[in-house]
Amino acid sequence: MDADIEEGFADYATLKQKKRKGKDISWQGQKDFEPDESITQHEKLQASHDAMFEALTEKRLVSTKGISKGVFDRDAQLVLVRAPRGNYFQSIGRSVKGTLTLYLEEACFLMNVGQLQIEDYEGNSISFRDLYVAVLNSADGWSSFERYQTYAYLKRLGYHVIRSDAILPISHNVNHHPLTWMFPITAIAIKYTISTVRSMIDRMKKMWHIGCRTKLLWVWQRDHTVHPLLPRIQSHFNYASIFSALRIIPSSQSPYVPSTRLHVIDYDVHKPLPTWKKTNPGQPTYRVSVCR
Repeated sequence: MDADIEEGFADYATLKQKKRKGKDISWQGQKDFEPDESITQHEKLQASHDAMFEALTEKRLVSTKGISKGVFDRDAQLVLVRAPRGNYFQSIGRSVKGTLTLYLEEACFLMNVGQLQIEDYEGNSISFRDLYVAVLNSADGWSSFERYQTYAYLKRLGYHVIRSDAILPISHNVNHHPLTWMFPITAIAIKYTISTVRSMIDRMKKMWHIGCRTKLLWVWQRDHTVHPLLPRIQSHFNYASIFSALRIIPSSQSPYVPSTRLHVIDYDVHKPLPTWKKTNPGQPTYRVSVCR
C-alpha cells in the first residue's frame, strides 16, 4: 500500500457494485475530493456516505463450521463449551471437571468476534446483548463494563489475558500524614513558609552579630532614649530579647512508613509467544489493575 492509499479512504460506493475478480476496493485520494461545490461532487459524496452506513448495517455472516457451541449456566454465571472449535481456546477458558468453561468476559468476546453461539439449558438462544447485560450488572460478582472493555481491548491487540488472583502491596512508600496525602498543596505551602521563616531568622542573626550594637548605640545617641525595636511590642529593646522570644516549632510530620493498601490485580497479560501454554502460563508480562 503506497503513501497515497494510506492517506486516502475507501470509497464505500463500490461495495454496492459486484466485485470483479481480482479487483480491490477503489481508494480515493485527497485530490479527488477537493471541495469545488459542484453538483457532481456532492452526488458522489452523498452516494459514498449512504453506502458507508449501508455497509455498517450489514449483518455479519460467519461460517457455522468454525463456530463453537456453548451452554449458559445462569446459576454459576459461566458458559460451558460443549463443542469447542478454532484456535481461540488455546488461550481462552479453563477445564473444570473435564468441561471447557468460560467467564462472562471471555464468552462476550468470543460472541462479539462471531466464534461462539450460546444457549441455555432449555435450548433458548442467548444473544450477545443478554450476555453483555449480565456483564454490566456484574451478575457473577466480578465482571464490569470497565473490566470487559479492558479484556476485549487487550485480546484484540493479540495478548493472552487471564484473570489474576494476585493481590500486591503498593510498591512505593506513602506518607500517611493528612497534610501530604489529603492536602498536598497546603503541605507544600507550609513547608515553604517554614523555610522562609528559617531564612529570615538566619539573616536576623547575622545582623545581630554584625551591626546590632552599632544600631543600638546610634539610637541612644540620637535622642538619649532607647526605643523598642518592634513598635507594636513594647517589651523588646534589643535583638537578644527578640531572639529569646522566638520559638521554632518542629514539624509534626510523621515518618514515611510502608502503606498497607493493596493493589487488586484484575488480569495477567502475557505476550503471544509460541512456547506459551494455558496450563502453565508462567510469570505474566504485565499485570493490569482496572480503575473504576
